[in-house]
Amino acid sequence: MTQLILKDMVKVKGQVSEMAILVSDSDEEIAGLARNFFNELANKGNTVYNLLPDIISRLSDPECGVGEDVFHAIMRELLLYITKEKQTDNLVEKLCQRFRT
Repeated sequence: MTQLILKDMVKVKGQVSEMAILVSDSDEEIAGLARNFFNELANKGNTVYNLLPDIISRLSDPECGVGEDVFHAIMRELLLYITKEKQTDNLVEKLCQRFRT
């Protein structure tokens, strides 16, 4: 599945939040594979940036079952891929728009 996603053969909008959870898995091999997935995804332009609002919304939902500490760890990892100030500003704006609706 990872190869299909990275080759743009399958779109990942909904499932990527499940992959993000694996970044903080207690099994270091699984966490490493998840980090590698996001590293590869980050090489595909703005893909991680475009997926972050959905990931944040899904993982911050109390029904998702992700604890606050785990959420923070995941976000610290994924926000490393946002390297441009304009992307940071736009991400904040996108998240604020979601709060308004």
